[in-house]
Amino acid sequence: MDRPAGEPEGRPAKRPLCVVPGAPGNHWSVAEPGVHTGPVPGDGPAISRTCGQLCDELVADGVGVSVGGGGRTGTAVVHVSDPLGAAVEELQFVLGEGPALTCFATGRPVHVPDLAATVALGRWPGFVPEATRIGVAALLSVPLYVATGFLGTATFHWRRREARALTRAAAALTVELADRIVVAYLSSAPAGGPAGVPRQPWGEHRPDVHVAAGMLSAQWGVAPDQALSRLCATAFVEQSTVQEVAHDVVQRRRTLPQDRDGTAC
Repeated sequence: MDRPAGEPEGRPAKRPLCVVPGAPGNHWSVAEPGVHTGPVPGDGPAISRTCGQLCDELVADGVGVSVGGGGRTGTAVVHVSDPLGAAVEELQFVLGEGPALTCFATGRPVHVPDLAATVALGRWPGFVPEATRIGVAALLSVPLYVATGFLGTATFHWRRREARALTRAAAALTVELADRIVVAYLSSAPAGGPAGVPRQPWGEHRPDVHVAAGMLSAQWGVAPDQALSRLCATAFVEQSTVQEVAHDVVQRRRTLPQDRDGTAC
């Protein structure tokens, strides 16, 4: 692939982000090796098998599972079933909004039978246009709990516009869905924390992101959250993954300049 004009030497040429056949537009639409299109590193057979079974039962096109504290900090993606699931998880991480984040904030399932509806756009004005552009028609985010509290979220997606009935049926089974995913995750993950919960999220597919945020935080003299927001914004503008931008920073292939006022964002 030819390197775009102005691309720094030693840095991979930019590529569109994720494979979604037939998706219109340029953002998030063509195969990108940096986005996982199946189980993420460390993804155990139990969670892969269980998520596959649930997608078959719900006639869902795929699912992404994240564990951790919610939002951008302390959250790890531990399973994605397909490229669209990877893109949904990445979009929410980059934009800092979406059904999984709302699910975390409220502790309740978030059912979106028609993502293109005005009410969804009002809730997530950044996420909805990008998600619908890549072909997402409906979503269901389910909270995952263990005995010690909140574990994470599972977000199922449907491509079909007639997905309303399917997501309603899935929403009626949220407790069962959550329990089956939690059991599969805990049986796949290495034990160590309370009630068998891993001490650290495993299978993370953004290993350099928080390292890069820490480096930029120290360099700029700002909070890590501000540095992470800048990484996410850069990835979105460049149509790259956050991991790609972060990896370049960690490997010192590039630096991100501060704004003219001396701030990071």
